[in-house]
Parts: sequence; structure tokens; C-alpha cells
Amino acid sequence: MRGDSVLLGLQTGVKWDDWDYYRAKVSDHDAYVNDLEQPAFDALPELKRLKDELKSIEGFDHVMMSGSGTSIFCIGEPKDKDAFMKEFGQRKGINVFPAEFTSRKQGTWFQKPFN
Repeated sequence: MRGDSVLLGLQTGVKWDDWDYYRAKVSDHDAYVNDLEQPAFDALPELKRLKDELKSIEGFDHVMMSGSGTSIFCIGEPKDKDAFMKEFGQRKGINVFPAEFTSRKQGTWFQKPFN
């Protein structure tokens, strides 16, 4: 499975004191939750707009923020990769980093694939 990370800057030192844990909601996904998404979106609304844009891309199973708002990652692969890269890969202030999951059989150490 592949994924893409789209980065939009938010300083890690944003004041999280105003975050109300009990007000935080589980968003549109069941197994993937980041409680810091809403405070980050409140501090930088562009981050929420970017996430919403990415959620509309056909092929991504999940879109969510990583950590305290330094990046948004997408699990899956855009159906139209060229259009995705044209739209997001060239957008000022955004960096796209395609990535792949590394996996191994249970009980074994990862081994570099043979070419």
C-alpha cells in the first residue's frame, strides 16, 4: 500500500492549552484518530481546508494529520496520479512525498527486497 504526505507548516509550539479534550470528536474514520487535529485546524484553518481537499481525491482510504499539525498524510493512492501531482506537487507552500509501507512476515526481521 502506498501513501502520500502533504506538508503545510504549523509551528509545533502552538498553544494547546485551550484544547478541550472532552470536546474533541472522533472524525470521519474509526481506527485513525488524532486528538490534536481540531486545535491545529483552529490555529491554522488552511490545514483543515487542505485535509478536506485531499479527502475528495479518489483513491485515498484515509486522510489525517500527523502529530501536532506539521503534516497531513493520505493512506491509499490517488486514482489519477498525474492530476494529483499537478494539483498538489506544484502548489506553493506544499510538499508531497510519496511513500510506501514496509512490512514483514510475523516473527521475522525485515529483509531488503532482492532486485
